[in-house]
Amino acid sequence: MTIKDIAKLAGVSPSTVSKIMNQKDDDIRPETRERVLKIVKDYNYTPYASVTASNQSTFTLGVLLNTAPQSSLLEGIVHAAQENGYSTMIYYSYGNMEQELKNISSLCSHHVDGIIWEPASDTSLSSMAVHLKASGIPFLTTGSFGGEASVSFPYAEYGGFMTRLFLEQGHTKIGCLVDNSASAAAFLSGCRECLFETQHLLDEDLIFSDINESLLYRINSRQLSGLLVFRYSQCLELYHAISALHYRIPEDLSFVTLQEVSEASLYYPGISACSFSLSSFGEYLCHRLIASLTKTDGPG
Repeated sequence: MTIKDIAKLAGVSPSTVSKIMNQKDDDIRPETRERVLKIVKDYNYTPYASVTASNQSTFTLGVLLNTAPQSSLLEGIVHAAQENGYSTMIYYSYGNMEQELKNISSLCSHHVDGIIWEPASDTSLSSMAVHLKASGIPFLTTGSFGGEASVSFPYAEYGGFMTRLFLEQGHTKIGCLVDNSASAAAFLSGCRECLFETQHLLDEDLIFSDINESLLYRINSRQLSGLLVFRYSQCLELYHAISALHYRIPEDLSFVTLQEVSEASLYYPGISACSFSLSSFGEYLCHRLIASLTKTDGPG
């Protein structure tokens, strides 16, 4: 964030911002001064000279996520940071690019050593990265909008693996139950790719975003033999609904779902699950960022 950026947001000239910041603003209207100072505060603007004056490590890492993740991901990041002597500053953008810029400005003003960043949109990386590069703060991107260098959890690979399991068991009437998240979209793309590579197609009518009458009708009319379920919680909800209809699982309908390690305390007969650990992935992200900061070998 530069003085020109502040001026553009406030709708004034850079010289006006400079006068206000240096308290030489007797000829500037009070409402203009207040507007500029509010933006300075919101975006944690720090004059360039004071930023460059400090180049010592703060042993603080920034974590800028788009939406609040499952707690285990954040626990993994924080745990790895603390093990390596770093504290963390955690922010969420919630899909709002204005808030994202404020978060980035705050992290820059606190001189964090590095940032784990999940961009909020497909334009965030190009429009926001310039501020991080200007500050000289290294960053590691993750998530769907992180660009070519993004380090993302392999949901697509899990989708492909689970689909192959069904195909190997002889299933041909395969459906998917996913939500509207970006991670679920990656999972679904893996399912599609696996079916395409094995000369099968995923029937669009057999993709469901929630447990509704259409899904239950498809099950009741035997149009499905196997269902790939992205969320473990959705799988349990459907399991109880199907059990109430006196269906046998997995004889009448097979389930396979993703199950986070922290969800593995309850056992439901007939449900197949592929376990994964977001906590371990969080640790991996943090170790990889720290390795780039310390110029050491990162995790394999």
